[in-house]
This record gives sequence, C-alpha cells and structure tokens, in this order.
Amino acid sequence: MLKCLSPEKVSVIYLIGRMNTVLDFIIPRLVKAIQDKRHQSYIDHSMQDLLTQRVLQMACGYQDANDSNHLRKDPMFKLAVGRSPLNAETHLASAPTFTRLGKGLSRRDIYDLTYAFAEHFLSSYKKPPKLAVIDLDHTASLTHGAQQYSLFSTKYGNTCYLPLMIFEGLSGKLITAILRPGKTPSGRKHGRSSPLSANTSSLRPIK
Repeated sequence: MLKCLSPEKVSVIYLIGRMNTVLDFIIPRLVKAIQDKRHQSYIDHSMQDLLTQRVLQMACGYQDANDSNHLRKDPMFKLAVGRSPLNAETHLASAPTFTRLGKGLSRRDIYDLTYAFAEHFLSSYKKPPKLAVIDLDHTASLTHGAQQYSLFSTKYGNTCYLPLMIFEGLSGKLITAILRPGKTPSGRKHGRSSPLSANTSSLRPIK
C-alpha cells in the first residue's frame, strides 16, 4: 500500500505514529489530573481527544486555539486523534470548546497537571538514576489581549506569561512546567507550599 504514497506522505504517517506513541503515555496522566465537570450526556469530544488534539496542534506550530476552527477538519489531525479522516460527522473540537476547557480548569486541576508531568518523568526510568540534576529556567510566552495574569516584562519588551520550566540536566528530560505571571518572581514564590517545592520533593525516590 505504501508504494502508492509519496515520500512526504509516508513521512507524515511515520511522524504521527511516533507522536501518538509518546502521547499514549503522557495524555492519560493529564486526563486523570483534570476533573471533568461536563455533563457526560452532552459530550461530543472526550477529554482524551481534546488534549490529544490540542497538544498535536501546538506541536505543529498552531498555538492559538482559534486555529482549531479550520484544523478540526484536517484529515491528518483527525487520523491522529483516532477519528475517520474523511467523515464530515467526525470533525474535531473548535475554538469555543477549548475556551470553555481552559476556563473550566480549577487551581487544583492546574496543580495536579504539574504532578502528572513529574510522574511521567519518573516513570521514564526503568531503575533510579544515581544522579539527577534539577535545571530551572523560565521562558517568555507572549500574550495578546487582556488575559488574566498577563503582565508587561521589561526584559522581553512585551506582555507575557513567564512559565518556569524544570528539566533534568543530564538527560534533558522535562520534569514539569509551572505557569507564572509575566513578571520576575521573588524567592517567596518558591517556598515550601509552592508547586516547585512539591514537585522537587516528589523526585526524592529517584536518588
């Protein structure tokens, strides 16, 4: 069957297969971390499908949720989510659905999502490594419009969020990410009750 496909199409199919293999491990953890408050009788898109679609779109460079309005009909994205690519009845979620999803997340949900990434990192080791180096770095995520906690950063010259990225320095693996307002945080932001403290304490078993 592959003989009738161009090399570009074969490459896309291979890439989606590789990405789905990764998503099969991380997405279920993220789904479990979110308390789905929607009425189950009126759901067209499961939380699994929503997160898979959103992650795939962002991985392909479509970070704006509005992009979902035309990508929801894209055969390759539909195929990656596990839906019939050419069936008009199986289109993916649109931007309003993702807006409701984002607004529906509670502080507890977001906190649990940081744990989900840390748990995924821990499960990537077959046996505890002898040494783990915690590498902290923040990165600017530029914002547009009146988004909550979007603040102006003199360093980056724009309104933004300033999420904290936590990596394991030797392997380069992502441990977790913590969303923060677009301002340089004080040391008090990383106290004992902070998500950073909670996540780094969860790494103790790998020593």
